[in-house]
Amino acid sequence: MSVDPNRRAALHSQINGSNAGEVAEILMLVEQHIGKALSHLGLADVLAFDSGGDVEAGLKVVYALERGSGEEWRAMGRFLRLAFIYRLTPADAMRPLRLSADALPTATAFYQLPLIMALYKIIGQQLTHHTDSLALQPADNNESHRIGYELFRVVPLGELPGGHPTAGDIE
Repeated sequence: MSVDPNRRAALHSQINGSNAGEVAEILMLVEQHIGKALSHLGLADVLAFDSGGDVEAGLKVVYALERGSGEEWRAMGRFLRLAFIYRLTPADAMRPLRLSADALPTATAFYQLPLIMALYKIIGQQLTHHTDSLALQPADNNESHRIGYELFRVVPLGELPGGHPTAGDIE
């Protein structure tokens, strides 16, 4: 989905103007694309999206899966595997963890947080430790975030101290 509301409206209009056969074919192609992307990113065993048979919802999933270099999604896949092992997923959850396309943020939201945090925000709302939610939430001061009882803030790369291990990973 585009960040541009005019492009989204035009796409919505095109989909609504299509006949049922065309919409079904588009949906099939979108769902195939999602399946290929999940496989390519190494997520097929841990994550699935339910578009509810809606082309626009499917396109929202495609948009989310195409954010970043792919390494962010692969890291999230590793994280989800650990979440299943340590039973942080819902008690009745089976692999893959199924998320509704409705759980995905808007296109704009992907630019409001670092990508890995935006991805965690999608998945984190499904996770708990004992009874504590592991959802990413803004802290009271609007500069920090919290997961459970842990507070943290995101800093620009330039604010990291010299020799910080993360600074060496970014080129």
